[in-house]
Amino acid sequence: MYTQYSTTPRTKSNSENSTPIYSGSHVVGEVRGQTFFKSVCGSKHFLRQPKAICSDDSVLTDAANAGAVEVKIRDTETGEVYSAPLEAFRKFGFPVHRGFGMQTGLTLDRFSITQGGRTIRPARIETAPAAQLALGI
Repeated sequence: MYTQYSTTPRTKSNSENSTPIYSGSHVVGEVRGQTFFKSVCGSKHFLRQPKAICSDDSVLTDAANAGAVEVKIRDTETGEVYSAPLEAFRKFGFPVHRGFGMQTGLTLDRFSITQGGRTIRPARIETAPAAQLALGI
């Protein structure tokens, strides 16, 4: 686990460096290898309607630029880890404008959920965005 608001890069192991990802002047997560890691308090930071997880567009862009292809978000209250391909935010995400800057939300069913190393629920897998499927495209 990592400290969320450290401003110095941390290492997971001797061979793998981490890259801090910022929102404004705060470190909100880090990229280790090809994964963007972030910890949040789910009851405060997950959307209730629709049930989703949002991230600043700039954070997602910075994580991708640092080499991330996967997102892992840990709920500090439950210990559950929500994992999704970073590409899912682009493919299936929706814009969120609720007073916290430009964000993209991804519904919870798009994340696989693990706790203590056990898979609680796999992610829903589709090859086309829901809007296209609904239109039969």
